[in-house]
Amino acid sequence: QVRDMHRELNRGLEAWQDQVLLLQWADHQRAEAVVQSQKEHRRLKVEVENKERQLLHELRMKKLKEAELLKQQSVRETINAKEQKMISLQRRREKELHEGRAQAQLTAE
Repeated sequence: QVRDMHRELNRGLEAWQDQVLLLQWADHQRAEAVVQSQKEHRRLKVEVENKERQLLHELRMKKLKEAELLKQQSVRETINAKEQKMISLQRRREKELHEGRAQAQLTAE
């Protein structure tokens, strides 16, 4: 009878130890899942931040390129306007020179 009681107590103790081990394993699994979830969250956060930085960089580069193109266009327009002014002045000079020669020829005759 004492042996039976001893055996029964040992079985109860083993069952309790098994239950403790099972609970510890479950806690460990939950903790591991939390860690993995946090790692994934951080990875996604970094990925989103990198994408935002990349898009912002692309936007800034696009604006810089547009500003450079506008500046180049403005320079071209300024050069064209100056060239047209020079051509106009040269034509006027040639016309005045031609008229002066014609007047001189008429006077000489």
